[in-house]
Amino acid sequence: MLKKILATLVLMSSVIIALLLKTSSTSYAAVMPAKVDTDGSITGVVNAKYYDVSSWRDMYDTYQAPVAGQTIYLNVVKDIPGDAQALKGVPIGETKNLTIIGNGHQLYFAASPNDRVGTSRFSAGFSNPGFYSNNDAKVTGKTTLTVENAKIVNGISNGIFSITGVSAANTVYKDVTVTNGGARTGASPIRNEQGKVLLEGNNDFSINADFNFNTPSTTSRGDDNNGEWIQGGHWVEVVNGRTNLNQNWAWDQPFYTYNNGNSATMKIDDNASLNWNLNDTYTMYYGSSTGPLNWDIGKNANFTVNGTSATASHANYWFMSTSFTNFNCHVHDNGNLRVEMAGGPINLDAFTGQVNWQFDQGSKVDIQDLGNGNVIKGKVNTGSAIQFNNINNFTLQSSKTAVISSNIPLNFSGGNGVKLHASTNFDGDDTPPNRSLYKRASNGSLDGNFTTSTMAPNQYSASDLTFLRTAKYIDWRVPSGLAIVNSKMNRSYNVDLADLPRDGTFGPTLPGNDNMQLSVQDDRTAKPNFSIQATILNNQLPNMTKYSWQSLTLANKKHELSNVPQTIETVTDDATLPTDVTTSQGGMNYTFNYHNNNGLLLRTTNNLQQGDGQGGATIRYDVVNGPQ
Repeated sequence: MLKKILATLVLMSSVIIALLLKTSSTSYAAVMPAKVDTDGSITGVVNAKYYDVSSWRDMYDTYQAPVAGQTIYLNVVKDIPGDAQALKGVPIGETKNLTIIGNGHQLYFAASPNDRVGTSRFSAGFSNPGFYSNNDAKVTGKTTLTVENAKIVNGISNGIFSITGVSAANTVYKDVTVTNGGARTGASPIRNEQGKVLLEGNNDFSINADFNFNTPSTTSRGDDNNGEWIQGGHWVEVVNGRTNLNQNWAWDQPFYTYNNGNSATMKIDDNASLNWNLNDTYTMYYGSSTGPLNWDIGKNANFTVNGTSATASHANYWFMSTSFTNFNCHVHDNGNLRVEMAGGPINLDAFTGQVNWQFDQGSKVDIQDLGNGNVIKGKVNTGSAIQFNNINNFTLQSSKTAVISSNIPLNFSGGNGVKLHASTNFDGDDTPPNRSLYKRASNGSLDGNFTTSTMAPNQYSASDLTFLRTAKYIDWRVPSGLAIVNSKMNRSYNVDLADLPRDGTFGPTLPGNDNMQLSVQDDRTAKPNFSIQATILNNQLPNMTKYSWQSLTLANKKHELSNVPQTIETVTDDATLPTDVTTSQGGMNYTFNYHNNNGLLLRTTNNLQQGDGQGGATIRYDVVNGPQ
């Protein structure tokens, strides 16, 4: 019995020894000692622990070690070179948050010290570089990885954070500059399929084949699936500041929407900006993900695409091989959406569901196609529409063909409506042989094929709709209102003292030497409704000069002017305008042409002395609403 017990004890001891040996074999050789941020100057959190790091191994091992606290702050103390260790990443843990504080240092995320050698996700030995979560359902949005204030040279596809499959961690890029390390491989800096990509502060991403933004694809192309800005894209949000993307890769584009959880949202928060500077790209969106595509551009936010004739030129449209259902685009109050490119139209027929765009009060939308196609094209499903709610402007320009070829309804509401300027010329130029169409402010609906219209009170006629079907420039814009513009109102006079009464009384009315031109804009309603008033602000010779006005529109033609506002013209109907009042822009601009015997006239006395001609007067002209 005793032998049996001893044997058991010996056996148990050997097992314990084996376990201890196994435990001791796990090492975190590069785990750095913790420091305390007593004043929060390093981490932003008073008394937070942080770790000084100077290599990828430092970062990986320190994160992987069982350190205390939910957020691990890695404080970069010098430039970090690339090495083989960069490829040997570490899995992230749920709620084990990470912040890499770059302190402005260069982080060379590359598989060797030669940062110009890129590593494709298809390369031999490529597994899970960086900080990654590979299809781990336990990693949710409760986990956040952040890199801030760093200059990253990215030479490994997916970038330093890689969130794939059902993993849903947040990845934050704050005040970073990211450039590609490899000339044609391993350049894609962001991969987050079903988590959130959050962009904070000011960020610049550059993905350029052969490190040149201007090189055409005929001489330089990056490898396919190596140069997307973002692969995945379930949720991409510009939280604040501005983020720039500079891309010239030919075979890739900003988004490869892949395995992104049945929706793709791009959100630009209030007052933030996202700028895409694109040269040669394959398309705009590529991928097979289903569900809706959502663009949400906040109040006073900006989304700008500065493209070239090569942008999206390989696919010849925006959305390639996508399986999106709906396309929802919402530009909030005073938001801006501006696009200039040439690769082809916004192909709405790529969506199997509804296309619904909404532009709110004061929003500005300008889309130019510099190539051979329409700006908007494709048949949409029932329930689709573009809704304009008291916008500032919606402007479409196409250099070679009609701007719209789609049945999508256009619904205008709010305010006093929108005025229209359409042209057969790309830039709206009216110079012959170009032609323009102008319509006063209206609300209502049109279909994108311009076959029907309910616009009112200024209705769009059948000939107007025919014109719109071939227009290369269409601009719907909030009325500018009532104002005096581009006028020439200075006038001089010749006075012969010998012709004036010798008793010092005022002589006859004298004509002016110069013609005068007064231009007024009134595009507010269906008809003009304004008056012009004149007020003498300063007459330097009040006892020897009097000024009067010879009107073009009033029944009582002549009016003496003083320091009290005097109505000199009134317009309420285009049909009753005299010949010396001309209109342009569909009756929204009015020009009063005054010859020498009308407009501002002068009476004076022979008390004038030589040199008094420098006296003169200052007269203010105001335009006011309605007859006065």
